[in-house]
Amino acid sequence: MADIPEYIIRPNAARILIPSIVMTVFLAFLFYAGILINVTLLGVSIPGSINILIAAVLGLSVIVQSLLTYLQASKMQYSIYRNRIQIEGAKQQYFMFNVIQELNFKKNFLDRMLGTGTIVIDPKTRLKAISNFDQTFVYLKQLLQYSRMQYNQ
Repeated sequence: MADIPEYIIRPNAARILIPSIVMTVFLAFLFYAGILINVTLLGVSIPGSINILIAAVLGLSVIVQSLLTYLQASKMQYSIYRNRIQIEGAKQQYFMFNVIQELNFKKNFLDRMLGTGTIVIDPKTRLKAISNFDQTFVYLKQLLQYSRMQYNQ
């Protein structure tokens, strides 16, 4: 399977980063609120320098998490061949068109805002954060039909 892909899709980094950053900031806020509740219940006050240190550590954790998410997303790639879809990232997977039952799509609020979408191959496998979603989905559907016609002959 060393042939040349017809189409290579990379996930939209913003679509992957935004939810990750929002979730990390929310969890950092909850962690800081937990610290404040504990300190208040103990009847102790936190010096300003410690507050600044806690905020700096939480801010640094948000930055590190964002960088790790970006690096993971930048390694992700979906290669489309005539007979298969190959997902390259942390682990490599491929799906032959003749065994794919049906392609579906999913769009949520963030996808609509950023012009992306998710193509569902099976319940566990998704091609996430695809730009030019409408064109890509139609192209994959056509390849799936072509592959089925070739396989049935």
